[in-house]
Amino acid sequence: MKEHGVELKSKLKGTKSNTFKYCLNANSKNPVEVTITDCLVYLKGKNGKHGIKHHAFVVFGLSTSPRVIRMIYKHRFAIESTYRFRNTTKPKTSSKDPVLRYFYTLMAFICQNWWISLKWRYFMKSQRGPKVVDNKRFPFHHFVKIINLEQQDHFVVYQISEIVTSK
Repeated sequence: MKEHGVELKSKLKGTKSNTFKYCLNANSKNPVEVTITDCLVYLKGKNGKHGIKHHAFVVFGLSTSPRVIRMIYKHRFAIESTYRFRNTTKPKTSSKDPVLRYFYTLMAFICQNWWISLKWRYFMKSQRGPKVVDNKRFPFHHFVKIINLEQQDHFVVYQISEIVTSK
């Protein structure tokens, strides 16, 4: 949740994780009261950063610790970012055929998984400790360009103007 307003910013300060009620659009005709869980994360020098980071989540129907809520949302965020990531390779179509749309979605996920496996196989840093992939050496947009160039060499793609004038 983004920090807007003086009251919310003041509640998202401190040194302890907590859960509190907050009223969105308090001065409007339709205010909405939400439950916000603030989970503190100690950076401990990760990525050269120190201090505390506040992760605020709007929750409903969950009565558990802020750390557990953070893990739930972390998993949920991974799923949503996968779908956003998929949209970079999924072909654009105006077809209403669900089978075709599902096929495009599957192909996008296959391309994404193929790229990830290539990264882990060929772009892993040689070091002691955990395996780390050097993402800068093989970004996803380079992989997409390679796939597009290869498919143009092997498949004929007609433009609408070529199809109309060929008859």
